[in-house]
Amino acid sequence: MNKSGYIIISQGEHKVGLQDAKGRAILPCVYDKILDYDDDGYIRVLKGGVYGTIDLKGNWVIPHTVGITHLGVFHEGTARARKGNNWGLVDEEGNEMTPFIYKNIEACHNNTYEVTTLKGVYGTLTTDGKFTKFKKQTKTKSKSRNHYESKLIATHELSCFDYQWFYDSLSQWIGSTCSSDSIYYRDTDAPIDVEKAYKKGMLLRAGNILQVTNKLRRPVHKLRFYIVSQRMYNKNAESNSDNLRKAFEELDYKEYFMHYNTCFAVVDVQKIRSKIQVVLREIPYGVLTLAEKYHINIGNIVAKVDSKCGLYRDAKHDMEKKFDAMVHGNSLSDYWNEAMYQPIGYTKDLKKVKFERQDYCEELSDEAKKLFDSCHTILSQYYNIAWKEKYFFHLQPNVLKIVVGDITQLSVDAVVNAANTSLLGGTGVDGAIHKAAGEELLHACQLHRGCPTGHSKVTKGYRLPSKWIIHTVGPIWRGGNYHEDHLLAACYKSALRIATRKQLESIAFPCISTGVYEFPRERAANIALRTIINCLKKNHYKGDVIICCYTEEDAKIYFDCLNEMDD
Repeated sequence: MNKSGYIIISQGEHKVGLQDAKGRAILPCVYDKILDYDDDGYIRVLKGGVYGTIDLKGNWVIPHTVGITHLGVFHEGTARARKGNNWGLVDEEGNEMTPFIYKNIEACHNNTYEVTTLKGVYGTLTTDGKFTKFKKQTKTKSKSRNHYESKLIATHELSCFDYQWFYDSLSQWIGSTCSSDSIYYRDTDAPIDVEKAYKKGMLLRAGNILQVTNKLRRPVHKLRFYIVSQRMYNKNAESNSDNLRKAFEELDYKEYFMHYNTCFAVVDVQKIRSKIQVVLREIPYGVLTLAEKYHINIGNIVAKVDSKCGLYRDAKHDMEKKFDAMVHGNSLSDYWNEAMYQPIGYTKDLKKVKFERQDYCEELSDEAKKLFDSCHTILSQYYNIAWKEKYFFHLQPNVLKIVVGDITQLSVDAVVNAANTSLLGGTGVDGAIHKAAGEELLHACQLHRGCPTGHSKVTKGYRLPSKWIIHTVGPIWRGGNYHEDHLLAACYKSALRIATRKQLESIAFPCISTGVYEFPRERAANIALRTIINCLKKNHYKGDVIICCYTEEDAKIYFDCLNEMDD
C-alpha cells in the first residue's frame, strides 16, 4: 500500500525517480530502482546496487554512502541489512546495531531473526541485537540405550563476556563505512622504519597532544597520516565548553589536535609515488573502557581489516588527487614542520608509545590536565556517534550443572574419562566407560600409546550416547607436594581445549582423581569448579558443562563449593 502518495516515474534504464501528486520532483530520475516498500514508513531507493531510504515526507534517512546492499523491513526499529557478502542489523538511520558478522539473516518473525554466523553457528537475533545460538539436540543411540535422566542437584548459569564477539566487532567496525567522520592529516619526515612501525590491523595510541589539520594538500614529506575521526578538538570552536577552553589556553596550537589517549587502528599502509600514507581510524573511547573493564590487552590485538574496506579506496584516491594540488602555505613553514614532526604512536624522542592509558601530560598544568581529561571523557562519549556498547558487548550464556548419575549414559557431545597413563582401561569410571563403549575403544586407545598426567586425548564414543570420549589422566595424591593441584587443573583445561577445538556444545566430567587416586574430595571440587568457571569466563570454552557425580555425597561437596564461590 502506497501511503506516501508519490508516483514512480522513469525516463529509461537507471533513470528512475519520484514525483508527488502535483508533479513536483521528490527524487530526480537518477536512480536504478525505487522500491516502494513504505509499510514501515520508508521508501527504498536503489542506486549502483546500494540502498538508501527516504521517509514519507521525502527526507533522506539512510544515504547511499552507508553502503547497504540489501535492506529489509524495519521491526521494532531495526532491519536486517547486508554490506557486501555479510549481514547484520541496522537501525532506522542505518547505524549498525550488530557487527556484520553473519552469513545469513532470515526475515523477521515474532521480532526474532534466524541467523547463521560466518563461522557456521546457527542461532537467533532479537530486534535489539541479542544473539543466542541454537542448542544442538544430541540423539541417544536407541539400539543400546533407553532415554536416561540423571538426578539434577544444581544448575549454575553464567553470562560471560564474549571476547571473540568483541574482537570480531572491533575488526568489523574498523573496516566499516564512516561517512559521518572527518578527515585530518599529519605529514612528517621523522626517521622511522614505516613498514615495521605500522602494520595493517595494529592498534596504537597518540601518546602526546598532537596537532592535526584538514587543510594540508600536496604531501611534501615522506610520510602522511590519513586520519579518520569523529572527534578532534578545535581550539577556536564555539561548541567547546568553558572548562575545555581554559585548558586550551595553555596550548600553543593553531587548529585541531588530539588527546594523548586517543587510539587508532591502522587500516592500510599505502605507497604512492615515493610517498607513504598510513590510513588510521580512531577507535571509540567506549571500546577502550570496555577493554579495561574486562582486562583485554587491546595493545596486543591485531584487527582483521577487510581488504574490500572503502577506506582503502578513498584514502588512495585522496592522496593521488592531492599530488597535483597546490602546496598549502603551512606545509613548508618552520612552525608546521616542527608541529608535525612527531609520528602518531611515537614519543618526541621517537620511542614506541605504550598502549596503556596515560595519566599525565607535560604540556599542561595539573589543573588544565584535569579539565582536558574530563572533557575528553565527556566529548568522546558524545562525538563517538558509532559507539554503542551493545555493538561490541555480548554475553556468552553458559550452564554448569551438578548431577548424580551414570556418566556412560549421558547424552552429551563428550564425556571425560578419568583414565590412567596407559589409556587401556582400569577401575571405577575408567573401567565403566571402556565396558560401555566396547572393544573398539580399546583399539583406539592403543593407537594413542598412553597419555601423560595432566594431559588429555580424544577418541570416538563408539557405543556410548556421547559422540566423543576425552581421556584425561589425573594425578595420584601424594600429600600435595608434587604439583597435584596444578596437574588436576591441567586435566580440566586440556579437556576443555579439546572440546573447544572440536566445537562441542556440551561436556560431562566425572570427579577426577578422587577415587583410587585418593585426591581429597573437597580440594578436588574447588579446583575443578574454579578451573571450569575460569575457562568459561575467558571464553576458552563456550559450551555447557556437567559435573557427573557417582554418589549424592560427592554431589553435595560440589554443591557446597559452588555456593561458597557465589558468596
